[in-house]
Order: sequence, then C-alpha cells, then structure tokens
Amino acid sequence: YQRRVHGEVVSMPLYMGDESKRELRLVVWQHQRALFAFYVVPEQAERLEFYQELEQFIREEIKNTVQHVSENIARTQAVDETYQYVYFNHMNLALKSSLRKKGTLVGSPANSVSALEISDLMSYIETIHHDFEISPELKEVVMKTKRNEQWVAGRHSANREFYALFDAKATLADVNEEMKRINQTFFNGIFVD
Repeated sequence: YQRRVHGEVVSMPLYMGDESKRELRLVVWQHQRALFAFYVVPEQAERLEFYQELEQFIREEIKNTVQHVSENIARTQAVDETYQYVYFNHMNLALKSSLRKKGTLVGSPANSVSALEISDLMSYIETIHHDFEISPELKEVVMKTKRNEQWVAGRHSANREFYALFDAKATLADVNEEMKRINQTFFNGIFVD
C-alpha cells in the first residue's frame, strides 16, 4: 500500500474477482468537488509521470463536466432549502426527500401552528399516489390540507412522482405555476404537461 500526500501518489492494491486474480491499483483523484476513481496496473501505479499525465488529461477533459455537476449540486441544494418535497423514480428506485426525521414538523418553523406533521403529509401523499395508480391518465393532483390549509401537490410522469408542500398563503394558481417552474428548473421538463 502506497500513500503519499499533497499531489503525490495515493494508490492501494486491489484484486479483481475474475479468474485471473490480477492485481490492480485503485487510484482516487479529486478535482474541485468531484472524486474520480481509476483502476490501473501496478507497473503504471509506480511511475510518478503516469500520475502527472493522468492529471493533465483529466484537467483538460473534465473541466466542463465538473462545472456542470457543480451547478447541478448547487441547484439541488437550493431546492432542498426552499421546498419540502418527496421525489421517487420507480424505474431505478431513486428516492429524494427534504422531509425531516419522523415526528418533526415540515412546511414552516417547528413552533408554528401552521406546520404540518410528517405523518399527516405522508397521508396526503399516499392519497395522491393512490389516485395516480387508479387513474394513470392523471398527471397532477393538488390537495388542500384540512388542519392548516397548506397545499400538497403531486405530479406523475413516466414512472416518476414528485410531491411538494406549499404555504397556506398560496392560491391554486400559484401552486400550479410553482409546480411548472420546479419541473423546468430542477427536472428539465421530465414531467410533461
């Protein structure tokens, strides 16, 4: 196992699970906020020039990709802070949610009377999901909660579902416009109208 820090070689031995049991080295390289992992043959892993060439190649080839990924991360973090939502993709079972731990409040500050319990919110989401299942032609459902009159909106398209919680001050038209904006901004229009 080799380990040198500050721009020098960092690699570790790794054995492939195939019949040859050949030894490779796992090399991890960081550029800005992105990590890259490479398998290399031990002979290459011993040469410092190899890492210099690899770094030069990566810096040239990956600039745009890292920039794009960084922008997507920043955009995703913005939605995490702005909206309370649940997103589920049935095809790859991806789940993303900004809801907090069980029993805490969502949609407004924890001490607010208008805050909605997660269990209540999940009940509304379950109802909307059921509507999507029994009526596949439905693309969007919006409900107003009974207790504090917040809005819960759900959108369904191509095995994907997105649910968002909106403030009681919003109108139905506001919720509709905001759902369209979220779709275009964060989902690149995958939820087709």
